[in-house]
Amino acid sequence: MNNRGLTSVIGEALAIIILLGVLGILSALLYGDIVPNAESTATIEESDRILDRIERRVGDIPHSMGQVRAEFVLSIPETIQGDRYRIYGANRSVALSHPSLAVDRQRQLPHFITSSTGSWHGDGPLVIHIAGNRDGIAIEINATE
Repeated sequence: MNNRGLTSVIGEALAIIILLGVLGILSALLYGDIVPNAESTATIEESDRILDRIERRVGDIPHSMGQVRAEFVLSIPETIQGDRYRIYGANRSVALSHPSLAVDRQRQLPHFITSSTGSWHGDGPLVIHIAGNRDGIAIEINATE
């Protein structure tokens, strides 16, 4: 019966140890898995929005007319999640390469686009030059000069 004075101290110490253990597990889950996954998802969604804007804009080209020659400027973010990225044209598509994505994001362009070339590296607005005719239209991606 002489040890009863320590019961409350030991109980409080065990409660604190259990609380610290739960907080440690939650922190490990949040910063080891949940938060990075959310950041990766946000990066992918932002990349998809940028590519969708480019695809829609190129799709609005009046391709059934005769000779087509134009250019348009898109203001897009210079960084995604704090990292610079690259947009480039290749094989009738437009692609986005970001350092934290495991795989590049890519969009097929409409059937009337016969070639897509050039690249943009996050320096200023994105410029797309358009030239062609009914047989096919070529686009070139550049930064503003």
